[in-house]
Amino acid sequence: MPEEYKIKKIFEFDEIDFWLVSGNKVHSVFDHNWKNDVGEGEFIGGHHFVFKYIPENEVWISDLDREIYSTMTHEYIERLLMKEHKFNYAEAHNIALKIEDMHKKLGT
Repeated sequence: MPEEYKIKKIFEFDEIDFWLVSGNKVHSVFDHNWKNDVGEGEFIGGHHFVFKYIPENEVWISDLDREIYSTMTHEYIERLLMKEHKFNYAEAHNIALKIEDMHKKLGT
């Protein structure tokens, strides 16, 4: 994946690099499922076990995301469940959503 999509590394945890990426660039050049600044697309974060173009030890968070820390939590949990516990995407996503919602309610 070209480096021009990456803006800056925002966190490193559990041998995973969390990158802030240009949502507009990922959407327009690579994957129309990522949200852009006019609201098209669905995804604001992702990892290799859903998007094969993301390197395996990276999580990408869109610069358009207003809840970066909640999204980081979601993507980490989802990735962990898919990689380590062999959950399918739907199962891992639903669990990650519940944890993300708890995260938001706690205001962290």
